Amino acid sequence: MHSRIPRRTALLCTVAAAVFALAGAATSVSAPVAAPPASPIKALSDSLKGLSLPAREAKLLDLAKKEGGTLELYTSLSSLITRNLLPAFEKAYPGIKVNLYRASSETLTQRILSEVSAGVAGPDVIETNGTEMSFFQNKTCRTGIRALAAGGPQTWSSDEEALAKRDHCYPPQLLRQAWDSVARRLAPG
Repeated sequence: MHSRIPRRTALLCTVAAAVFALAGAATSVSAPVAAPPASPIKALSDSLKGLSLPAREAKLLDLAKKEGGTLELYTSLSSLITRNLLPAFEKAYPGIKVNLYRASSETLTQRILSEVSAGVAGPDVIETNGTEMSFFQNKTCRTGIRALAAGGPQTWSSDEEALAKRDHCYPPQLLRQAWDSVARRLAPG
């Protein structure tokens, strides 16, 4: 008389065998994992530590000139603003030329995402509305998590300075207005 193994038992045995096989493979010896590459910004960060704000600014200006003396700025600011902003910036930072790309926030976002996916260096500075900046911040957070694995984030500002910049750039009422605008666009009817 033939004894038959129920399907459920056969399936359970197959799964158990696969799990044991994978567990054995996971514990096998493999090639050592290479250490993450050193951060290219670490030396710069270290050279700026302890400098006063004017000294940091002077050093960064000198380095920017040595790097080619251009600043790539992507913005959705009105041309009424940028026509005064660019000469004022170039006067404050002689030797630095601003290459301006101005477009709507949606077009700006598309261009940046296209450049990132194509591996193009892209802009040095992005200025656009709060919603798009929040989107980029979210994308940057993912990159920041990867940076932690490579030795941690690099900072140039004290906590107080960073908070002051945040409060100036993204005051709570501006963030609230941005989210209200998004909610109105998504509201049915």
